[in-house]
Amino acid sequence: MKYKALFNQIKKFAWKSIWAGDWSLISCSDWGEHYLTTLKVGNKPFLKNVIFFYRNGKSSAWVKETEINAFANRTIKSVDNRI
Repeated sequence: MKYKALFNQIKKFAWKSIWAGDWSLISCSDWGEHYLTTLKVGNKPFLKNVIFFYRNGKSSAWVKETEINAFANRTIKSVDNRI
């Protein structure tokens, strides 16, 4: 997929920043794997999509608002079921 087409796909969604700081590109890559595969609630991954921006030693992570809201709802349901 060409960059312009990819950018147009990304712009279709509302994105939310979940963190920003002085994290390396290696750290972002590691966290990205965990966000998509390892971290699960209700047998579903934390996220399906995450975008990291990295420039001049600064990085940030962005996720689709619908996905972070779905994660919050799964977490609430999981806690409620254990009470």
